[in-house]
Amino acid sequence: MGGNRASVVIRVLRTRTLRRLQTAFFLFSMAEDATWLATIVYAFRRGGVDEVGLAAVALLLPAVFVAPFAAYAGDRFRADRALAAGHLAQATSMLVTWAGMQLDNPVASYLGAAGVAATITFTRPVMASLLPVVARTPVELVAVNVASKLVEQMGSLIGPVFGGVIIAAASPGDVFLACGLGLFVAVALVVSIDRDGVEFAAGARPGPGAVVTEVLGGFSVLRRLPVVRSLVVLTSVGGLMIGVGDVLTVVFVEARLGGGGDLSGLLGGALGLGSTLGAIAAGGLFGGGRTFRFLAASCAMVTLPFVGLALVGSLPPALGVYVVLGIGEALLAVTVSVLIQRHGDAGTLARVFGIAEGLQMLSIALGSFAVSALVARLSLRTSLVVIALLLGALAIAALSRVRRGAGDEVPLDDAVIERLLADPVFESLPAPAIERLARGVEQRVVTAGHRVIVEGDVGTDYFLVVSGRFAVTIGGQLARTVDVGDSFGEIALLRDVPRTATVAALDDGVLLAVGRDDFLEAVTGHPRSFGVASSTADRRLLPLGEGADPDGTDPADDHLD
Repeated sequence: MGGNRASVVIRVLRTRTLRRLQTAFFLFSMAEDATWLATIVYAFRRGGVDEVGLAAVALLLPAVFVAPFAAYAGDRFRADRALAAGHLAQATSMLVTWAGMQLDNPVASYLGAAGVAATITFTRPVMASLLPVVARTPVELVAVNVASKLVEQMGSLIGPVFGGVIIAAASPGDVFLACGLGLFVAVALVVSIDRDGVEFAAGARPGPGAVVTEVLGGFSVLRRLPVVRSLVVLTSVGGLMIGVGDVLTVVFVEARLGGGGDLSGLLGGALGLGSTLGAIAAGGLFGGGRTFRFLAASCAMVTLPFVGLALVGSLPPALGVYVVLGIGEALLAVTVSVLIQRHGDAGTLARVFGIAEGLQMLSIALGSFAVSALVARLSLRTSLVVIALLLGALAIAALSRVRRGAGDEVPLDDAVIERLLADPVFESLPAPAIERLARGVEQRVVTAGHRVIVEGDVGTDYFLVVSGRFAVTIGGQLARTVDVGDSFGEIALLRDVPRTATVAALDDGVLLAVGRDDFLEAVTGHPRSFGVASSTADRRLLPLGEGADPDGTDPADDHLD
């Protein structure tokens, strides 16, 4: 099974579109960590620890509020172009920061760095909304999220090293120059995927006075969908854990391990190793089932280890605890992303992820502040237990809502997924839409002579032929036959009219029935699918004999009603 998961991840990374997107995401992740390190070093050299703290808050808070609103561009415009624009803004901000540091102008330097922090919040939400578009199946949707987390982790590991080398050889400002140039490469990579034939739909243009409503659309989704709201809350659990861990690493090393920057580095490395393992472990989400168990396990791994830290006083067990924390953080991030992509609205995904991004950044800041305040007033051991209890209570409250709304979903049937994707009407749908169809589809076994559709009846389903042959008659006259791989039933659903033909089984067969509501939700929400279904329905509504070959078959396709 492990080899299977790895092969799927490798396969999606080999596709040209995903390879370009993930390379750009790697450059972004590396630049994010490298420039943050450069900012801290610049502030420390100017004013010591006090200026570092002030700079961190000043740069982080604007980004917290910008993230939910900047992400609107990912829903309003084509996601690939919005992502490229985000990288362009980041690159430009980095060059401004470099210029300010070169001129030894702290105001320009910090304004530029604030621009970097604000524009960086733009990428993850748009990327998260873009992945369902380029993933064709539910398995690929998990794979691209796993791949993105692995790529992000690689960037986070290499970025500080890259930045440190440049700082040692030149200056903090030169880190911004190098990373800015790298993000221009990221822009070129994202722009080039326009030639790959992927359908990127832009959102509808808001009417006069509706822009504010559209920008706040992500909050409306959270009010309307409790499951998605609870998943976004769970991102704050991960953010609190990261914020706590940033400060706790230094405090724990000083209080329990005798101090030393090298030991802090070891614990940070253990956390990074755990994050890599957690991203790989998220491959267990392949198949679409057991998601709630993965979610619950990841929450346990970002809360209970703090109790473990309260009990240990030596390096080896502490390293083990940090590995577990890293696994939990990565597994939580991937699982929450996949579930939001599955249960959220396609047209507002970027805005929802933008809210999650802003909330997570705020949680990181709060976590750092909270652990500092607790340790100053309580013992380290008591502080760790209190942190575990607070995180656990928040996680349990959110998990209970997710379980009521989504539960632990049944694994998907690969054969059903393949059959849906083989249908021209559904082949261009993003992975979450295919998954929703697969979960609602009904398999029907029919015997020879059974009338599946009766002319004049109300249409309730769209049918895909898995096996068998079926005769289509209009007014008692044979129009054509349909076979394995064909589909029928779209006219009554799309045009809201009675059935225009009778379809009867010529021999025993198997059909997949997609309900009216599921069919219309999937097709009307995606322009290419709607175009295929509509043109097919128009051909089927032609008088008998028009638009068909002499043998009675349609030259374009066999979608019949």
